Amino acid sequence: MDTKNIENQAKKDGIERFVVGAVIVNNESILFVRRAQDDFMGGIYELPSGKVDESEGLIDALKREILEETNLIIADIIGLCDTFDYKSKSGTQTRQFNFVVSAEDASKMKLDPEEHDVAEWIKFENVKSSEILDDLMKSIAQKAIGVATKE
Repeated sequence: MDTKNIENQAKKDGIERFVVGAVIVNNESILFVRRAQDDFMGGIYELPSGKVDESEGLIDALKREILEETNLIIADIIGLCDTFDYKSKSGTQTRQFNFVVSAEDASKMKLDPEEHDVAEWIKFENVKSSEILDDLMKSIAQKAIGVATKE
């Protein structure tokens, strides 16, 4: 997957830092992870995600971050489903690129306890009614379901 166009557009938009997020799908479910309580924004459910290093492309960063945070190896990148912008805690203008992916063997999932303390697989049909997801995560998940099911 060539990401140069979206990277170039982000730079034109004044984005200083890139973050990648993975909407990992398996058996019509999406993996969400809860930030460790003592971490920045502790206790929220989010997608496995992380910063893109200076010399790294989006896809390489995506593969690295997912392996580091979940011990999963990406089998397929289905597509980009969403982006959103925010200011980091240091005030850096950041864009998160969220990709729908599948993993080689979801049963090998193991969280990095310094970053996340709980993993939840939420069925596609339960995303809208989930009580643990905020509106942003629900929105991204709905877009991802459309990409994953080609709707």
